[in-house]
Amino acid sequence: MAGRVTDVGTTVADTKLHQTDHTPARRPRFWGKPIRLKPAELTGYLFLLPACALSLIFVIWPILQSFDLSLYRWIGTGPRSYVGLSNFIVLTQDDSYRQAFIHNFIFVVGYTGFEVGIGFFLAALLNTRVRGAIIFRTIYFMPVVVPTAISALLWGMVLSPMLDPFSTFFRTIGLPFLAHAWLGDSDTVLGTVIGITVWKNVGVSMIVYLAAMQDIPAELLEAASIDGAGSIRRLLEIVLPLLKPITTVLVALSVIFAMRTFDVVWALTAGNPRPALEMVSTLIVRTAFNFHELGLASALAVVLFIVIMVLAMAQITFMERE
Repeated sequence: MAGRVTDVGTTVADTKLHQTDHTPARRPRFWGKPIRLKPAELTGYLFLLPACALSLIFVIWPILQSFDLSLYRWIGTGPRSYVGLSNFIVLTQDDSYRQAFIHNFIFVVGYTGFEVGIGFFLAALLNTRVRGAIIFRTIYFMPVVVPTAISALLWGMVLSPMLDPFSTFFRTIGLPFLAHAWLGDSDTVLGTVIGITVWKNVGVSMIVYLAAMQDIPAELLEAASIDGAGSIRRLLEIVLPLLKPITTVLVALSVIFAMRTFDVVWALTAGNPRPALEMVSTLIVRTAFNFHELGLASALAVVLFIVIMVLAMAQITFMERE
């Protein structure tokens, strides 16, 4: 049956059929936006699937399990006993856990300040026309490629009372007050570990700063030099402000690394750190496997995770503002 004739000489039915045939198919939408994946993009996502699966299994799932286990009391075998927030209350009442967090924050301040500051100073020296810059750059970066456990064991041997060439050197040059058992004294052991860790990782900041300094236009420094600015003034008033985004990133990475430091302390103390060197990460391991309090260790890990996440978010917010 023919449809009603329209003003343009076509029927209503034909018009509807014509519109239906030429209406493009709706694309799938995700969060209100259509998905337009090219074959190359689809291939890239497929290559990401194994990494995402591994992260889900070995990172995301253990984190969720830690949050769940922190609400129980469990020795590792047998049934678990639900205790709610009791494990977190214990953390606030025990001095050893509070002291571990204090050590972590001291480590964060000392390590971040020296690692970033010395890295900037070394990069500024190597960015000048100094002879053998490549050799010095290699020497400064060599500790980075040495495994942390090996470097910690070597420093432990060097600073042991039976060897300790530093004490011998200081006595020889007339500075006996520096001949000290740096790892044996509770007042100096934390600072000594900070120094060892800075020595181990300062090459990373140095290389990053050096690469950023070499990207600064030479015209800016030449103009400042013509205006009478010395090398120190150019470094502080031109180079340092231009490297502020790099500094922010390095500080954020150093803070996160320092909050979760473990291997250097564990290797230096043979898995039994003294109270003056107890870190949150080492206390988590000892609480779980020495004291068999997996629920309490999980609660401590959750608190450490939250602290690191808050610090990281604060750094990201600061970077976005800058």
